[in-house]
Amino acid sequence: MKIYLIILSLLLCEVIANFENECSNKVLTLINTGKIGYKCSDQLKILCQRHDILFTLWDASSKLIRTGLTAASNYDLGNFDLCMTIDTRINDTKILGKFCPNQWSTLIDEKKLEDFIALLEFSPHSALSTEDGIRKTNKETTSDDSKNITLLGSVCIPDSCSAEEFNAIFRPYLYPVTPVDKVDCVTKYTRRDFTVSDWIIAFALGLVVLIILCCTVVDIFYYYKKEDKINELIVGCSAFSNGRKLFSVNTDKINQIQCMNGLRFLSILWIIAYHTFLTVNFKPLMNQKDFFNWQKQLYSQYILSGYIAVDTFFFLSGFLLTYGYLKQVENKSILQQISGIPSMYLYRYLRLTPALGAMYLVSISFLRLIGNGPLWFHYYDVNQIPCTQNWWRFFLYIQNYYSGEMCYVQTWYLSADMQMFVFSPLVLILIAKYLKKEKKYLIWILICLVLIFVLITVIVPYSSNDFVDNYDTHSRVRKRIKINKVMNIILWIVSLAAMTFVLYCNYYVTEYNHTKLDYTLYSGLYRPIWCTCIFWIVFSCYYGYGGFVNWFLSNSLFQIGGKLSYCMYVLHAMILLISFGSVRSNSYFGDYEMIIVLLGYVNITIILSIFWTLLFEAPMLMLNKKIAGFIGSNRTR
Repeated sequence: MKIYLIILSLLLCEVIANFENECSNKVLTLINTGKIGYKCSDQLKILCQRHDILFTLWDASSKLIRTGLTAASNYDLGNFDLCMTIDTRINDTKILGKFCPNQWSTLIDEKKLEDFIALLEFSPHSALSTEDGIRKTNKETTSDDSKNITLLGSVCIPDSCSAEEFNAIFRPYLYPVTPVDKVDCVTKYTRRDFTVSDWIIAFALGLVVLIILCCTVVDIFYYYKKEDKINELIVGCSAFSNGRKLFSVNTDKINQIQCMNGLRFLSILWIIAYHTFLTVNFKPLMNQKDFFNWQKQLYSQYILSGYIAVDTFFFLSGFLLTYGYLKQVENKSILQQISGIPSMYLYRYLRLTPALGAMYLVSISFLRLIGNGPLWFHYYDVNQIPCTQNWWRFFLYIQNYYSGEMCYVQTWYLSADMQMFVFSPLVLILIAKYLKKEKKYLIWILICLVLIFVLITVIVPYSSNDFVDNYDTHSRVRKRIKINKVMNIILWIVSLAAMTFVLYCNYYVTEYNHTKLDYTLYSGLYRPIWCTCIFWIVFSCYYGYGGFVNWFLSNSLFQIGGKLSYCMYVLHAMILLISFGSVRSNSYFGDYEMIIVLLGYVNITIILSIFWTLLFEAPMLMLNKKIAGFIGSNRTR
């Protein structure tokens, strides 16, 4: 650490000495040649006299020599908050600190860096004062086995200047740096204004909150007066009544499959954990090599296989859809079932969209005011530009087949789920018609459907060199076959072994020299294998053969978590975006540290999901029931 303190001190002295006598002349010369704008030149003239401000600008910028260059991420974010403290007015000229992340890059040979450090150890002043130090090592011949370190740096500059204009006067780096594709610079006031669309969205969401609040007050008043004569719409929109339902526990084991609550809640936790660890890629790490090594370890699959949990949701959604549909249309003719399809679609759309739409509105408006940091608006725009440009694909649930960027990538699942729901009547009506009479033929038809979609998933990617689609719908269309409960123990062993195989087979196909056939076979088969195992868990738990697994998954706390799972899925990516978009400095990666971070994300997601459920999801459930009752639909979950 001592050597870095010496470097820092000498660099400071060198920077100040370089411009102290020549600064004003340089500024005037460049103004006359037209290389610097008028407003920028006014600020630079002041900086020539105010070394304290200039020092703060430099101090907030990235440094070439910093701790852990060979192990950390290759970009440095400087000190964003220090830059934002610059806000002063001198002689009618206002100066704000403007932070420009990742503005320059340089390539340093690791061997030359070692030579430079050794030179500093013996004669630090000589190494820096003549610009021979690290530049001198650059003239040496690079060996074939040398390693280069690519560095990206950020700068803090006056708000009226560009990075090029500022560097034309003040060049604080003795080692040569080159400009790179720039991330937009920001000040403390960047995009902090409240636009007309923000006011409209605020009014709309505020109106919803006001309605819920009024209904809640009325509901509480009647509840404590012990009067039952209250409008059903008021009760349905009341956070008090909906909150009681949310936190209530249903012990009905006949009409409900209790273990599904545990599967649903544990799956959403697994998905959040998977996405939390993925966000490490967006953060600068002091031990980035450790993260890369962790990804290559077999044991890391406990997190990196979290994407499989989405297929658990697909299974649960399809299972409950079929179960609910068959109960409702038991005595209905095919014509009656067909006539109820439009209202069935309407119910489903109104069931999913309010909570999702509220998240969308918050994301394109207030979210930019919540986060802050050197890369905040960069990450914000990467996510929000597809939302504003492709909003109609987002609300029509078709963006998973669109080749461009998606609005909140995790919502591809909702698109795929909605698409399967749209086509589900083709199979559901067939099942309802032949379930009682032709079970044998029906089972064979469903088996053929499964095989068809498996073959599509294997053949299409294998026959095409450039086919990549991680968000398709067709590879996730599955149906299940009833299994004899007599083979309980054997099937439990087989199911657990198959699930373990699915989790860790991914390690083989990603880390070893697998063939294209290996990858396509795994991609086509792991989903039906996984869903078949999930089916066995549900089937055995429902019929009393689950033992400890059924006891655990049917825990009453999971009922509450299961009710929150949809809003948790919708909201968790926005919470993660606020976190990694607001990053300011290097962090440390480790299992323990990431679990602590994960627990924080989960708790915040649960708390926000409770409010989201009471405001946008629960009231819509009641309204949906009213609509379904009015038009007589075959409503399903």
